[in-house]
Order: sequence, then C-alpha cells, then structure tokens
Amino acid sequence: MNTIAKEIEVLQIQKNDLIKQVDPLIAKQKRLYSNVDITSPKSSDEKNLDKEIAALLSEINTLVHAIAKLKKSNQLVNINL
Repeated sequence: MNTIAKEIEVLQIQKNDLIKQVDPLIAKQKRLYSNVDITSPKSSDEKNLDKEIAALLSEINTLVHAIAKLKKSNQLVNINL
C-alpha cells in the first residue's frame, strides 16, 4: 500500500469519527428544536449547538476535499507510471 493510500485511509477514519460525533448532535437539534418559531429568537443553547454542528461539518468538508485531492493525485501518479 503506497503512502497516498495510507493517508487517504487515515483521513477516511478521521472523517468517520467526526460523522459519529455530529450525528447525535443533529438528532438532538431535530428533537429539541424541530418546531421552529420564527417570531422568537434562537436560544443561546440552540445557537451554540448550531455552531458546534457547523464546526464539525466544516471539518468533515475539509477532510472530504483533502481525500478527493489525494485520490486525484494518486490517479495521476498511476497514469504516469
């Protein structure tokens, strides 16, 4: 297994760990704040939960882009061999 494949595997594991962290938070958000009342502002707890979810999703997105970039570079390396 080459180093790019190992890096991809490590990033996939990190991504899956983050998904495992964010899924319960999204479920909690749906359970607690599913009845949206647009006439009242969000509570500080809801805002904090939104921020936490957004931060995790941003990390996941960064990992997805890194994985795609590595896969693309790996394909280019294989073509040049």
